[in-house]
Order: sequence, then C-alpha cells, then structure tokens
Amino acid sequence: DGSLICSPLAVQDRRRGLIIVSTPNHTEKFLDHDLHLLFSLATQTAVAIENCRLNDDLEKTYFETISALALAVDANQRCDLITL
Repeated sequence: DGSLICSPLAVQDRRRGLIIVSTPNHTEKFLDHDLHLLFSLATQTAVAIENCRLNDDLEKTYFETISALALAVDANQRCDLITL
C-alpha cells in the first residue's frame, strides 16, 4: 500500500527502539532527504533517551550515597555518645 522507512534508535551500538514512518498511500514516495531526516531524528531521540537513563542512574546513585552518608554519621554519633 504505502511507502515505509525506518531507522533504529541506537547509541554506541545499544539499540533502544525503532522509528517507523509510513505514507498513507502508494503514490507518495520517500526521498533520500526523508531518510536522512529520519536518521537524524532517530539519533537525537536515542541520545535523549540515553541521557534520561544516565540521569536516572546518577540520581539513584546520589540518593544511595546520601543515605549511606546519613547512616555513617548516625553510627558515628552513637559511638561518640557511648564513649562519653
């Protein structure tokens, strides 16, 4: 029926998905320009997804570090009270 082009969502050889674009009828054809535009869009989207994942990892690590620090401070304060 219609034309179809697709491009992978990939960053550093890690695939995150696929963008597929189709035309509603067979009279419309995609040009090389369309494929380059789709590839650019897919690349930028994949980078944005990866940045979001990295930010989530960083946030998780930050909160784990703060929690560990709070536990260490609490333990240190208990030791100080015992030695008094």
